[in-house]
Amino acid sequence: MALSLLSRQSAKLQALTKISQGVGYSFSRDMTKGFVTNERLLGPRLVLIPQMVAKRMMSSNHAHKWKLEKLLTIIMLPVIPATFGNPGTEMLDNLFAILVTTHAHFGLEAIAKDYVRPIIFGPVVPKIAIGFVYALTATTLGSLLYFNHHNIGIGAAGKLIWSIGKEKKQSA
Repeated sequence: MALSLLSRQSAKLQALTKISQGVGYSFSRDMTKGFVTNERLLGPRLVLIPQMVAKRMMSSNHAHKWKLEKLLTIIMLPVIPATFGNPGTEMLDNLFAILVTTHAHFGLEAIAKDYVRPIIFGPVVPKIAIGFVYALTATTLGSLLYFNHHNIGIGAAGKLIWSIGKEKKQSA
């Protein structure tokens, strides 16, 4: 929490220095002309509007991605029990690996884009964070597919893990 407070304060200080230098900000009239007391006491007010805020910061269609994430989640509902209910099925194991890795990638990418913002960390660190998310996703997917093809597979491993507790109870 302290780190987030410090990062927010540093962003505000950077914005104040830019305001004092007149960099990246434009002036516009306030749209509150109905408040007569403000007009009489203070005169017409000027409001600073950062150009970065006025410009839309979205680089892609997030509504489409949201629909894709929800569709992925709905597809995962029958795949997860089917994978662990039919251990050793290579197709289900691979489908499970792809779906879970994609689901985790969407979540980690959203975290990186939401919390590692260019306005706070500069232009380089967010790109490194997104690159790390993609590298982690590729490594995870490759490892799970390798485990499916060269070992017992995810479904059989899950069944094996669940049977560990049963063996201890039966031997006692």
